[in-house]
This record gives sequence, structure tokens and C-alpha cells, in this order.
Amino acid sequence: KGGQSAKADGPHQTAERIHVDLYAMNSGKGVIMDSGTTDTYLHESIAEPFERVWQRVTGRTYSNAPVKMNEKDLLLLPTVLVQMAAYD
Repeated sequence: KGGQSAKADGPHQTAERIHVDLYAMNSGKGVIMDSGTTDTYLHESIAEPFERVWQRVTGRTYSNAPVKMNEKDLLLLPTVLVQMAAYD
């Protein structure tokens, strides 16, 4: 039933689930995940819930713009885990 699972390695780590409309997410261009690049494109219907969780977890507004941060701030950024299932 899939690959390995991601588990928190301490009580300071929590999972934040973002609920999505699967119909909306699979419409249009859907989702593009290309393991040959560093680019990942998620459907626009995920933007608002993702940005809301990002703000709550990081205290920062999500942006694609470059930011400067020190190593401590970099290490505080959350891991973003995308779990997908094949469409039947």
C-alpha cells in the first residue's frame, strides 16, 4: 500500500493536513511533479489552504520571491510532504 511513511522524530514536529478537492485538483493541468527538476506545480485550488497552514506554521507569508535567512531560520522551515495515490 505505498512506500515508506514519514514520521516525526520529536514532539516539536507535527503533521498539518491540507484537505483538497480531488475533482478540482485533477482538472485542467492538474499536478505536475517531475523528479528530473526541482519544480513542482500544484493545482491552484491548493493555494489558499497551503498558504494558510504555511503562515500558521512558519509565522511568514508564503511567497515564491527569494528571501534571505540565516542557517537557524532555514532549519526552522517545515518539510513539505506530498502524498499522492494513483487515479483508478
